[in-house]
Amino acid sequence: MTPRVQFRQAAEDDLEAIWNYVVQSAGRDKADTLVRSLYDTTVLLAEQPLMGRAREDLRRDLRSFVVRPYVIYYEALDERAGIAVVRIMRGERDVTPFYFR
Repeated sequence: MTPRVQFRQAAEDDLEAIWNYVVQSAGRDKADTLVRSLYDTTVLLAEQPLMGRAREDLRRDLRSFVVRPYVIYYEALDERAGIAVVRIMRGERDVTPFYFR
């Protein structure tokens, strides 16, 4: 079975907001490249879900992985099934458990 990546609605909204912001500040090509890099990283994480840092401080079973300047927050699905991407946020953002309900 090939591991899969599921995006929760908040993560989809995050990706759209990131793309729109980068389009405005740096252009469509940069936005496409960044979003592709983030997506490619989620595929890698689905194949190796324990690569990311455990974030029990924010929510049980939550993990994070940095793709500067962003952080992908995700949870592993059943063993070898993949991941669910919960949020994608800028690394300097002050995160609290509120964002991961």
